[in-house]
Amino acid sequence: MLFLQRLLEHKRNRPHHPALISETRSLTYKALADRVLAGRNYLYAAGVVPHQVLGLSVADEIEHLVASLSLMACGVR
Repeated sequence: MLFLQRLLEHKRNRPHHPALISETRSLTYKALADRVLAGRNYLYAAGVVPHQVLGLSVADEIEHLVASLSLMACGVR
């Protein structure tokens, strides 16, 4: 799970640096990592398992990316 390890490393080393920036808002590495982990935990609790194939539709760019990264942290395709 190299992606999640790297994200958590950035959270430790650069917690207040911007990780995502859009026209209307931004997320720091700490906020991004916390939201990805919360999303991963939610998905696991909902029964999502690694290697499962799921579709995703989220209108907001940042929310879509957070949801996609949460799925990736679960090992979902």
